[in-house]
Amino acid sequence: MLIYFSYKREDSELRDIIVRNLTAALPSSFQFWVDVKKLQWGSKFPAEIEKAITCDADFFICLISDIANDSDWVRREIKLAQGREEKEKRTFILPLVVKGTSRNELWELLELKDTNYAQVFIGTKEEEARQTERIKDLLFDLVAGNLDLIFHPKGSVDTIRENEKKMNEIAEDIRTAAFPHRETNPLSVSDLAEKICSSRAGITRSDFEYIIDEIMKRNLLSGFVYDGDTIFLDEEHVSWNNSFHKDSKKRIAKKAYSYIGPVGDKAVYIDSGSTAGALVSYMCDRLKYKTSGHRSLTVITPSTELLQQFSDTCVSLGFTNSEDDLRRLKLIVPNGFIHTATATIVQLDDGDRDHISKLCDTHGIRLDIAFIGVNGITEEGITTYSNGEDFWKIDAMKHAAKTVIICDSGKFGIDSANLNSKIADWDDDFVLVTDLDENNEAQKAIIDKHQDKIITV
Repeated sequence: MLIYFSYKREDSELRDIIVRNLTAALPSSFQFWVDVKKLQWGSKFPAEIEKAITCDADFFICLISDIANDSDWVRREIKLAQGREEKEKRTFILPLVVKGTSRNELWELLELKDTNYAQVFIGTKEEEARQTERIKDLLFDLVAGNLDLIFHPKGSVDTIRENEKKMNEIAEDIRTAAFPHRETNPLSVSDLAEKICSSRAGITRSDFEYIIDEIMKRNLLSGFVYDGDTIFLDEEHVSWNNSFHKDSKKRIAKKAYSYIGPVGDKAVYIDSGSTAGALVSYMCDRLKYKTSGHRSLTVITPSTELLQQFSDTCVSLGFTNSEDDLRRLKLIVPNGFIHTATATIVQLDDGDRDHISKLCDTHGIRLDIAFIGVNGITEEGITTYSNGEDFWKIDAMKHAAKTVIICDSGKFGIDSANLNSKIADWDDDFVLVTDLDENNEAQKAIIDKHQDKIITV
C-alpha cells in the first residue's frame, strides 16, 4: 500500500514525525512516497512525481499549512490527486491540517470539512500518539471503504465481517485461477494479478500484492504453494474444496445417486472428497424426506466428514437402536489413522492393500457400487495422490460390482508429479460422471475419445 506525502519543505520536521510515527503504527505493507527518499540524483522529478500521484500511489496525504499555501508545487500536486479521484471515482486524498492554519486557498481547494481531515502538530509523545491514531483510523477507513483490503480495520464488527467476506471472495477467485496449475506448470503471480485486477474493479497490482500476502497469512489458500513469483496447487484441501464447483457437484451427485437405484438393499463404498460430500448430502435429503425407498443401506466410507453428515441426519430424524433403524442405515469405518488435510481415514500399513475387501468379507457385505473421487484425468488414465487413500480406492473398485467415478470438470487435463497413483486406465470397467466445461479443451478431447464411459450433467 503506497501513500504519497505532499508537503512544503519548511514543514519537513513535522512531516518526518508523522511518517516515522505512522510507519511504526501501520502494517509493514504500508509504504510512504516522500520525495527526498524516492527521487534519485539526476531524475526528472516533475515526471516522477506526476507518475507517483497519478499511477503508483494508492492514497495521497497532503500537509496543509499557511506555509504550504504559498507553494505552487503543493497546489499542483493536489490538483493531480483530485484528477485521480475523479478518474477512479473514489476517495484518494487524506488532508492533514497543521494546527493554527487559517482557512486559506488550499483549505478551500480541498473543500475541507470537520470530518475529512486530521489536525497535526509537533507536541508531546502522548499528543503525537493520539494524532497518529487519528490518522491511522482515517487511513483504515479509506482502505476499507474504497478497496476492502485491510486486515481487521478498526471500526464496527459489520465492517470487519464485510472485509473478511471480501478477502474470502478474492481467495476463491485466486483458487479458481490457480487450480489447474501444478508444480510442472505453475502460474506466474504477474498473470494471476492481471486476472484478479481485471475482474475486480479498484484493485491495483500493488493492492494485489498486499491482498495475497494477507490471504496466505490467514491460510485461505491451504494446499497451494506460493513463493512470491509463482503459485500452484500441491494438494486439494478440505478447508475450501467443498465450495469449489459447488453447483456442478450437486448435479453430479444427483446423477450418481441414480446408480444406487430407488429400492432394495444396497451396500456402497463412498470415497472421501467434496463431490462425494455432495452425493452424501443428496442421500441424506432422501432419508429426511423419506424418498430413498431403500429397506436398508450399508455405507463404507473413510471420510470423517461424510460419517458426520450421515450421523447428524440420523440424529435429526430421531433414529434409535431399534432393528429397523439399524437396518435403514449402517455405517462401517475402515481401520486406520486420520489424514488431517483431508479429514480422511487412511491405512496404517502400506502392505494392507486389500483392506476394503477383507472388511466386506468380515461383515458379509456384497459391495454393489464404489463411488470414487479422483484428482487428475488425462489421456493416460485416472490419477490421485499417493497418500494412503489410493489403495482403498483401488481395492473398493476391484471388489464392487460397479464403479462410478465422480469428479468435477476441473480435474480434466490435470497432470502433476504428486498425482503419481494411477487408479484406473481407460479400458477398465467404470463409468465417469462429471459436469461439462465448454472452455476446458482437455475435457473435450477426452470426452470425444471416451464418450462411452463419460456421462456429463
